[in-house]
Amino acid sequence: MSIEWSEKFESGLDWQDRQHRELLKRVNGFLDAMGRGACGEEPGRLLKFLEEDEKV
Repeated sequence: MSIEWSEKFESGLDWQDRQHRELLKRVNGFLDAMGRGACGEEPGRLLKFLEEDEKV
């Protein structure tokens, strides 16, 4: 299962759309790892990305 980026998600702000694309990429990586039963470090990586991104 993955979430595909769509033009309907675009805000019109390049920086924001880049962040959202990266978020979907990371969420999809997490979902993929969960599907394989190998999520291990993925939840921490995703949360760290969200925490760091908030500071930008």
